[in-house]
Amino acid sequence: MTRLSTWIKKHLGTGPVSNKQSAEKPPFLPTPRRPLTPAEFESLNTNGVAIQRQPSQCLFFTKVPDDCRHMILMTAFGGRALHMDLIFDVSPSPKLMEAGQTSISRQKVWQYRGAVCDRPNWRLPETGRVLRYNWTGLWNDQCMTRIYEGKQLPFDAEKINIMGFLLSCRQAYTEGIHILYSSNMICIQSKPLLLHLPKLMPSERLASIVSLEIILEPEWILREDDGLIHDFDNVKPILDNVAQHCHQLRSLCISIFVGSQRDIIIDGPALPMIDDFYRAMHAQLRDMRVEVPFHTYRACTVTPCSNSHPLEAPDNQTLSKSIWRALDGEEATNQFRSLANFPKPPLRLPISHDGDERSLSAGYWLTDGDMALPSHVRRVPVNASDLLPEL
Repeated sequence: MTRLSTWIKKHLGTGPVSNKQSAEKPPFLPTPRRPLTPAEFESLNTNGVAIQRQPSQCLFFTKVPDDCRHMILMTAFGGRALHMDLIFDVSPSPKLMEAGQTSISRQKVWQYRGAVCDRPNWRLPETGRVLRYNWTGLWNDQCMTRIYEGKQLPFDAEKINIMGFLLSCRQAYTEGIHILYSSNMICIQSKPLLLHLPKLMPSERLASIVSLEIILEPEWILREDDGLIHDFDNVKPILDNVAQHCHQLRSLCISIFVGSQRDIIIDGPALPMIDDFYRAMHAQLRDMRVEVPFHTYRACTVTPCSNSHPLEAPDNQTLSKSIWRALDGEEATNQFRSLANFPKPPLRLPISHDGDERSLSAGYWLTDGDMALPSHVRRVPVNASDLLPEL
């Protein structure tokens, strides 16, 4: 028996395994992956997207028509904004948090965190003035702060509450997981998740995302004079991941944090990178907005031309307009345009003599955000010793 036990430990690797995880090694998906819902046959949902069908004895799947079942699942699990993030932090203890105490464990592990976003007016009609000034992006989102810090569990209203349905049977998982990703706005703040998106989320899930919000936060690097500047090298890989894997994406919001360097976005590589990203995604995107720090927004130079369209109602109020970054030509131009069609694009300017007056402009909205990072996001270093502890 001793020899058998020794052989098993040697060849099957059943010896003691360390549970310590590394911040440099996120929990990548295994290759190859074991299919949870093997393909039997496919059908088209109401959006025309092929989804797998599995044999099921449940009356909900055998008796309820597909369109009615889709409406039921949409009502139960769709139409919300959902946080999906991956963080490396101390694992919280639910029992201690329910008692109002923090976890006593100090060992950091990789954890997926998620909740329903409670930012206001998510269900309001898509009227320009409402969405432009009442619905802001992730820079103004505080609903995950206490959850990210591990101090409190999500409230009942913040729980996604879909896991029980997904685990009930294969067909429930197949249809439910598609609804979850395709009918909700997915909000991602975690930099490791954004940088390694195809290695951490299945390609089928990424291809189902229709509406997305992300944060772009450039790295701090140390200059020769011990000063700190932003490095945008990690921005392009994040944008490339979205462009290459989110094939059904129709709506996108990008929030940019740049600390105290106000003009780094205007004079730096960020907006040209986003311009190239939009041009690559132009065929599928319906609307896109980029939130920049307040002072950056105020410093943007608007093209000195007539920015009124004959088919748009005249409105000279500042709150009825916003900066539109037009990409109709080779060079990008900033126009101060009416919000009548927000978040969708305004009509194209200038109008060509032989062109269609009703054609939409190519580009994205620039809106004003904030320079302050949420408390659950890594704080901005104030000196070299904060960035490099060994100094």
